[in-house]
Amino acid sequence: MVGIIRIIVGLFLLIGGASLGIAWIAFCFGTVIVGIVLLIFAPQVLIAPLFFFVALGMGTINAGLEQFK
Repeated sequence: MVGIIRIIVGLFLLIGGASLGIAWIAFCFGTVIVGIVLLIFAPQVLIAPLFFFVALGMGTINAGLEQFK
């Protein structure tokens, strides 16, 4: 039961991270100057929120799958 809950939480983290990443990129390019400056000088900042939550989600899913071994 704990494994299934961890998998579900991991999926929610993946979905939340994807929506946060899309919102962050929309915010950065909504303010055109900020988006262009970030794209030129720090492109990693544009995708950092997405990668952070994807890593958390995949780790949680992996921990949930380990419960079934």
